[in-house]
Amino acid sequence: MQWPRTRQDIQGLRGLAVALVVIEHAGLGLPGGFVGVDVFFVVSGFVITTVLLRDLGTGVFTFRRFWSRRARRLLPAAAVVTVATAIGTAALLSPFGTQQQGAGTGAAAALGVGNIALYSISADYFSDHVQMNPYLHTWSLGVEEQFYLVFPILVVLAWRFGRARVRIVACVLVVVLVTSFTLSTIVSSAAVLPGVSSPSQFAFYMTPVRSWEFAVGAITAVLSSRTVHARWYPLAATGGLVMIAVSVATVTPGAEWPGTLAVVPVVGAALVLWGGSRTNVVSAGLTVLPLRQLGDVSYSLYLWHWPLLVVARRLWPDDVVAVIVSIGVALSFAVLTTRYVETPFRTGAPRTPWRGLGVPVASIAAGVVACAIVLAGSFESWGSASVRAAADQLLARPVGYDSCLSTVPVPERDLRSCTWGDPDGRPVYLLGDSNAQQYTEAVRDAATAAGRRVVVATWGGCPFIDVGLHRTADPHKGRECRRYVADTTAWLATQERGTVVLAASSEMVVATGDAFTAPDGSLLHRPGAKAALWGDRLAERISGLQSAQFDVVLARTPPHFPGGSRDWWHPVQCQNQIVFRDPAGCAVSLPRSDVEHRQRLIRQAEHRALEATGAAQVDITDDVCRNDVCTTFRSGTWLYRDGLHIAPRYSTDLARRFDDVLAPSR
Repeated sequence: MQWPRTRQDIQGLRGLAVALVVIEHAGLGLPGGFVGVDVFFVVSGFVITTVLLRDLGTGVFTFRRFWSRRARRLLPAAAVVTVATAIGTAALLSPFGTQQQGAGTGAAAALGVGNIALYSISADYFSDHVQMNPYLHTWSLGVEEQFYLVFPILVVLAWRFGRARVRIVACVLVVVLVTSFTLSTIVSSAAVLPGVSSPSQFAFYMTPVRSWEFAVGAITAVLSSRTVHARWYPLAATGGLVMIAVSVATVTPGAEWPGTLAVVPVVGAALVLWGGSRTNVVSAGLTVLPLRQLGDVSYSLYLWHWPLLVVARRLWPDDVVAVIVSIGVALSFAVLTTRYVETPFRTGAPRTPWRGLGVPVASIAAGVVACAIVLAGSFESWGSASVRAAADQLLARPVGYDSCLSTVPVPERDLRSCTWGDPDGRPVYLLGDSNAQQYTEAVRDAATAAGRRVVVATWGGCPFIDVGLHRTADPHKGRECRRYVADTTAWLATQERGTVVLAASSEMVVATGDAFTAPDGSLLHRPGAKAALWGDRLAERISGLQSAQFDVVLARTPPHFPGGSRDWWHPVQCQNQIVFRDPAGCAVSLPRSDVEHRQRLIRQAEHRALEATGAAQVDITDDVCRNDVCTTFRSGTWLYRDGLHIAPRYSTDLARRFDDVLAPSR
């Protein structure tokens, strides 16, 4: 069986894939351009399987040879970019979280587990804050490296199993494909699985869920050795390119990915690869010089483009020219890195097996050490006492943040770490989204002072009110929120009666593009209609709790602070020359009249609900907006850690606001 050594159309396909990714990342159109990564995965599966079967067939395969070649091909260039990015991170990115998150991700990426690091911090790939991580793109490199580590073992075991070697390998590949695709379909739809928090993030980042894409490429490599009528090859290549184009044009960030929707670009890439296994006019189109040259530098371009885009957006927010220039710089760096780093290390064979370990080990060590230095420096605020004082407040999260603001159904949680106060005291339950979680210190301190017990059971992005949320950018969020409401309601019915403190970011929910589901099943998009439904459902929720013998307190949504280059203010937007001169200069203020105008509809709706039910309320607007000016910083205290959430230190100061409503007599 003959396995081809070179395929120029594959270089062209790589060039096309990296172009799609770069254009999408740059925000220059093609919102579905991120499917280029899926194309890369298919190409990797195809190429690696071709190499494995060829080497196994000729008897030259050894694990050391395979892994050494992969390491020398990938790690030196990655080390150069990782170290350079670490230097840029230290100099240019904010010490208020971005440096720490970036350096931690970079160190993990150097070790080949960048995807696992991003999943572990529940980093939504498309969220504004995560998009400032200069190592965000390394998740796909982690997936590939983990694939390269495990996949050869499976193929070699299958190859040595019997005489029909290629057929056995194909059967193993089919098993991998079916198993991984089934898992992908389940978790991409945000189904809750044991031991899996943030299922949609698990689906996006983790290798077991992505393995089916490599398997499709691998199976295509096996099938490419079979000859069919010549007319099928150009038809397959054409159909494959059309499928990729359709995905790029129709898929948007936030789709259930890589679930069933990913089948289109993955199969499309496989068809292009299979179609090019015999020379034809369509595949020849992929061998045009610009695409091949782009394919030749695709790996280095992928490495460089994202950190340079992050720097451009950091220094010149919303400047399209800066973004375009950064892409040009990335392309120049990619050419140099390919010529002077990738090619020499890829083609230079070590004299002894032990010398073959030197380059990979040195590459990994360089990246880890560089990122560790940035991580240590940023945690110490680079020796600046004023930055350290600000970071201590801005980087703090509410007590119990990691365990109490969860995506695990409340009845399945171990709530001991989310419970404070007198075990025998009348309970207080803090429920809602992260705008409920932000009051943890205030509710805890007020309740424990009153001799009561506090239980916090919140869910990110989900109020304890069912408005039939429909989020276009995150289709599974509505299902998550409905489950949170249903499961928590059932759980609460089994608990000792006490006081329920409700809170949610009602302003954001009503003002954004999220839709609510009306009783007749139609979607409500107008703010007025959504606010009215919110008020009705809030009144129903309060009345239901009161009927079940719970007292209810509504913590009103505090003022929110819009941002510049992002929807909401965040201290990472502040330029470092301001941060290190006086961090207070990063604070923002706005007239109270602006807050009242934005919150008018939702406050009216909530006021009607409170009047109808007689529930108590806590409103901190007067404290945030003194003298008719709302601010995120006052007298040495950061009131907010971002535009939507108060800081834990300020939450502690607000305990007095909850004293009356949580007094023992209630």
